Amino acid sequence: MMLWQARILGCGATFVGVGVTRMAFTPLAAMAVSQGLWTANAPSKIGAFLLIGYAFGAVMTPWLLKKLGTTLLLKVSLFFISTGLIFELGYKTVESWLVTRSILGFCGACLMVCGPSLALKFGTPSERNQTQLWTFMGIGLGACVSASLLEFRAGLIAMLVPIVLFCLLFFALSLLWLKSPLNTETTYRIFSVLPPKTLIIAYALDAIAYIPATVYLSDYVTNELGLHIGNILWQLFGLGAIIGPWIATALSKKIGSSAALNLIYVFKTFALLILAWSQQVELLAIGSMITGVCVPAIVLLTASEIRRTLEDKYFSSAWSLATLVFASAQALGAMVMALCFQLIKTYQPIFLGGALLLFPACYLTLQSSRGKL
Repeated sequence: MMLWQARILGCGATFVGVGVTRMAFTPLAAMAVSQGLWTANAPSKIGAFLLIGYAFGAVMTPWLLKKLGTTLLLKVSLFFISTGLIFELGYKTVESWLVTRSILGFCGACLMVCGPSLALKFGTPSERNQTQLWTFMGIGLGACVSASLLEFRAGLIAMLVPIVLFCLLFFALSLLWLKSPLNTETTYRIFSVLPPKTLIIAYALDAIAYIPATVYLSDYVTNELGLHIGNILWQLFGLGAIIGPWIATALSKKIGSSAALNLIYVFKTFALLILAWSQQVELLAIGSMITGVCVPAIVLLTASEIRRTLEDKYFSSAWSLATLVFASAQALGAMVMALCFQLIKTYQPIFLGGALLLFPACYLTLQSSRGKL
């Protein structure tokens, strides 16, 4: 397989695994509620199942990689996600989506591990740095594409069809380009080498802080503030997420990946503080876009730091652990935040909580960049 093919599949894996299964759920759920297909509290229930499925998938991915290998797991995950989305075209009830989104979450976690792992097996070290950029740009593409589709106001089915076609395209490319296991594929050892603990702790805190802007933002501005800009803010988030990997790569070249990661954490903390304290449309837009930039930037720079501190042959194992920690922390955080929202009935304290969680993450990455931890 050629380098450009590996990059396309890497981008497709994050596009489908995170952009479609998780990021696209926000506008899809908003459309289902506006059409009267679901009650207002249905998205939180389905979203919880989605995150639990993602966490369970992250737990099982190391074992699945050992049994199936990277290439077969990628193809199987794309198949089940495509099948689940096709099923959702015909069945739009909350009960059916609880099942399908659990499966999509599970397979999305598998793709988030095996996609970057496969893409980064090809090329020289400098080429692999560029591969990271293209691979993690898929996260923002999923958010931006789904939000753009919502602008057509054509209904849930009309939004799902192009998303299904995108997934089928990447599945077909995986079948065409990955006809047999790669020569570069090695025996997978579960957690053979661990990434730096400070990096993983910060990543876990970010996983929880990630929830407010990606789950509650649209509901907050629409239902609590009464503003009709929820989808516009989500588009700005998606646009920021598309350019986030480019910004992270440029910063990494200028000041190094460790210092760049710390700076991105600081910016994300600032963005969540904006969302927590301001109700002005302009500031909400700025906060949404900065958060969008930071989400894939933190993922990319965390992966860069893992690759920098470990040998390339250990990346798959360490990245699998990082994804497992992220998914588990996020699932736990989502349940706690859902409970808190049921008690306080307002959104802004949740954004403040996310910002406060990032303060220790900023400290950890700052000390790590100085070589003190």
